[in-house]
Amino acid sequence: MIAEGPYPIPVWYRIRFQAGYLPPHLNLIVDGFAGSDWQLFVNGEALRVDPVRSSIDSQMGSIDIKEWVRLGENLIALRLTVTKATDGLVDLLKLTGDFCLEVQADGSYALAAPRRTLQPAPWTSQGYPFYSGRGVYRRLIELPAGLSGKRIYLEPELTDDVLEVVVNGKPAGIRLWKPYGLEITDLLKAGENSLELRVANTLVNLLEALERPSGLAGAPRLVPYNQFSFDLLK
Repeated sequence: MIAEGPYPIPVWYRIRFQAGYLPPHLNLIVDGFAGSDWQLFVNGEALRVDPVRSSIDSQMGSIDIKEWVRLGENLIALRLTVTKATDGLVDLLKLTGDFCLEVQADGSYALAAPRRTLQPAPWTSQGYPFYSGRGVYRRLIELPAGLSGKRIYLEPELTDDVLEVVVNGKPAGIRLWKPYGLEITDLLKAGENSLELRVANTLVNLLEALERPSGLAGAPRLVPYNQFSFDLLK
């Protein structure tokens, strides 16, 4: 709340979050503010540390607050002195680290242990609603017999992320938008093959706290096509 009276005015921003798991590092990212004399408190304790440049953007400050976070409810408070009506935080506070989010009974989220495997579906519905970055899906497949002479295409399902495909350790191609299908015939071998799909989304999930569906939208398919030759000169 902002106290009434002439500027400068002290302003407090407060946000609570639940932690059912404490990650090795929990970085609080402050995406800039207009004002002075800022102070950061976690669970009532003033942090006497200076922000470092975040890995997301050189203009964003990052502070590892793991030392002051506890299991259960936590409170982050940030105090600023504003000198005019347009002062204050310019964007959302963000928490980053090696954790996922679990939905609570009231619809809020709580920090939870990270998941090490995901289904071929959007990661936004599997504990990572605000994750921005790259997800890697790996699978070993056995190439069925009887595909000799056929052209093999990989047809993955995505919404509008960027896709890179690697087959048996070799790059197969990059797709920036639909259609995402690509031919992988020459990279396959008889027997077991490794298939890797690297999917990258935009920063909007993290920066705007937007649960934009990201990652695979369904299980990829391997589709064989018959190959035909035509002599058009006759």
